[in-house]
Amino acid sequence: MVLELDEVVAEFKDLARIPEIVSAKLSNGCSDGKPVVISRWNQRDIERAEKISFSKTYILSHKTDGGFEVEYRTSPQEKLMSKLWNKQSPSGSMAAVVRAVKNKKGEDQQFVEIWSGDNKHRCFNVKNITKHGDVYKPDNQFACLEWSAGEGHIVYMAEKKLPKPVSYFEKDSISEEGITESKIKPVKGDEFVVKEDWGEQLVGKHIPVICVMDVDTGDVSVLDNVPDHISPGQVKWTPDDDGVIFIGWDHEPYRLGVIYCPMRKSVLYHIDLQSSKCQKLSTEDRSARSPRFSPDGSKIVFFDCAIGGPHFQAGRLLMYDWKRKEMSVVVDIVNSPKDLSSFPGLYALNLPERCWSSNNRIVLNSGWRSKEVILVVNTETKEVKKLPEGNNGFCGVLDVYKDCVIAEFASPDQPPHLVVGKLPLVGKEEEISWKELDINTECLGEISWEIIQLEPSKNNIHPQFGDLNYESVLLKPENKKSMLPLIVFPHGGPHTHFPATFMFPAIFFCKCGFAVLLVNYRGSTGFGEDNLRSLPGRIGDQDVKDVQTAAESVAGKGNIDNRVFIFGGSHGGFLTTHMIGQYPDYYSAAACRNPVINVCSMSNSTDIPDWNYVETGLDFDFKSLPSDDVLKDMWQRSPLRHVDNVKVPVLLAIGTDDRRVPPKQAYEYYKALKARNIPVRFLAYPDNGHPIVKVDSEADCMVNVVQWFYKSLANIDNIDEALVVVEDTIGLGWFLEGYVLAIQSPQDMRNIPPKLELLGNGIPVILGLGQWQWHDLILHLLNDDMAHLFNDV
Repeated sequence: MVLELDEVVAEFKDLARIPEIVSAKLSNGCSDGKPVVISRWNQRDIERAEKISFSKTYILSHKTDGGFEVEYRTSPQEKLMSKLWNKQSPSGSMAAVVRAVKNKKGEDQQFVEIWSGDNKHRCFNVKNITKHGDVYKPDNQFACLEWSAGEGHIVYMAEKKLPKPVSYFEKDSISEEGITESKIKPVKGDEFVVKEDWGEQLVGKHIPVICVMDVDTGDVSVLDNVPDHISPGQVKWTPDDDGVIFIGWDHEPYRLGVIYCPMRKSVLYHIDLQSSKCQKLSTEDRSARSPRFSPDGSKIVFFDCAIGGPHFQAGRLLMYDWKRKEMSVVVDIVNSPKDLSSFPGLYALNLPERCWSSNNRIVLNSGWRSKEVILVVNTETKEVKKLPEGNNGFCGVLDVYKDCVIAEFASPDQPPHLVVGKLPLVGKEEEISWKELDINTECLGEISWEIIQLEPSKNNIHPQFGDLNYESVLLKPENKKSMLPLIVFPHGGPHTHFPATFMFPAIFFCKCGFAVLLVNYRGSTGFGEDNLRSLPGRIGDQDVKDVQTAAESVAGKGNIDNRVFIFGGSHGGFLTTHMIGQYPDYYSAAACRNPVINVCSMSNSTDIPDWNYVETGLDFDFKSLPSDDVLKDMWQRSPLRHVDNVKVPVLLAIGTDDRRVPPKQAYEYYKALKARNIPVRFLAYPDNGHPIVKVDSEADCMVNVVQWFYKSLANIDNIDEALVVVEDTIGLGWFLEGYVLAIQSPQDMRNIPPKLELLGNGIPVILGLGQWQWHDLILHLLNDDMAHLFNDV
């Protein structure tokens, strides 16, 4: 079934009205002992070409059985997008707001506002604070805003204040006598000096500094005792407000991209504000992240992992005893889970901001095969328990306060929704009862889904780790009566996974009449560390074969037919272009976003050059240069080397500001396809990085992908299908303008060499074609090659 263009647009708009959960938190200042949940949501506004933000508040009451009831819920209140931060104080009596606005001259301004109750108590112009540059907005890496326990100070991250660079020929505007702390003499000749930043999604963040503000006076101190070779972030106050802890990332000899790369060299530090002493709390041989103090201030938990190697790998949960100054491992790496129901290890980028419940338990979410689940870790017994997820494929922790857990649940047939539960006593965690905070949570009953267990093909067993398994998630529109074409959709990374959640592109494809297969090939997170580490050195081979095995496991079965398309982004785009090069007769068309095309050329232009070495199976250090042997190995892994085999139309989409997979990667492929006369369409979206997320860009890209696949479907569907009997053998025949183009032969005829024959009525037919060879013939015929093909019959 092919929808008209206006119907495709209508489906996109219909999905765009479903909001996404950004955050939800229990208020620190609950009145009458009734928990208050403050949530923030985003929604695509197609007409305004932007995401609007709104809040909803829920007032809860305790039930006698230990659960919760929603007493009152507000209607959505649109929030001002100018707020970068809005952080409650520990008592809930105050809030710190950081706001970004433009003044009457159109210049960017930032203000730190201190609110008390319903009134703005203080307001400080950051531009007048000359000790630092712009305050960092939330970035899941460096940025933070934290209240001290005594509520007299806040700590936040900002860009380091540097002297203004000017031309050699500019007159001095400040004399030596006029230089003060607030007036720094400009530096001549540095106007065009390149300043390293932290890469993809952190452009413009060069040197972060830790800033402490007195909320009454606005006085700011920048902590200057941070070691020069590190960039700090993720700051937390120590229990008595006499110091801070933070993560410091090593930025020497040069910066590598850190977004989605938690294995960068980093250490947990402590600064004593009285003595100004800075000391390391974790070791230098492991990468630390996401520190969280226990409510009583006696312990810190944080993640660590190996430095280098796969960018996202299993982490350990460590605990540091603040009083005893002792470190212990709470949860270790799991190399190989015993079975499908066994704990596979921790796969989470960060801990929830508040993750401690009572009785020394940590609540967090982690990848578990093709699901995201909620885990409870007892830091005393080191026992890990999985909370029930019901029919949901995604369960994410948003906030933990005492024993109250706020979470986000979702599945392919149900959009994200908020739930609340009270954590039972130790040992009975699985008995938790979840309460939905909204009534009439929308359910897309027309979409069905299942998780499919897969084994690698016999020629694809790993030489070291053996017969590892993997999974795919199949989504199907249930309201479509016709046979369904299939979109194969491998994830990026490659070390991440697709949980069975409400993923916008996949749901949109289903709404447009496609079945969708999300493939978690070996190397994905959530399957154990052996599974993850089986892929480096085998990209372009092991993952390609896994995807093909997954596709063949569903194509041509049930109500899914043999019209197969492929779509992916980043490493998923790498796989997309590999698939059409290594299996040129299997796929009908391809579309990819910001794909890795040439591992060789990407290695010198990406913000993560170590990826190219590690995934090729090579060692990386900062002195690594692409020698002849290195380039040869990288080329062997590159999709571009298979471009001569490509036969199907290809759609390419890029974000022009992508620092991770530079746009020139897709352009290389575009030129190679054009030179070989392969239909190709190239879309470039300005002001988008590695993810194409601007509302207008995302909408245009997704509609383009569907239209691209529809175009190929039209070339096929214009050909009538019927059963044909030739020499007492029944096969599926394709007809065009009175000709039998080909017969898809039954299994027992697949090995017969193709041959041209005449039917009894003189119509030429090709016998013995395999499942996909007929598609090439159709493409030739549609290119006016019919006379040439049948000239000898």
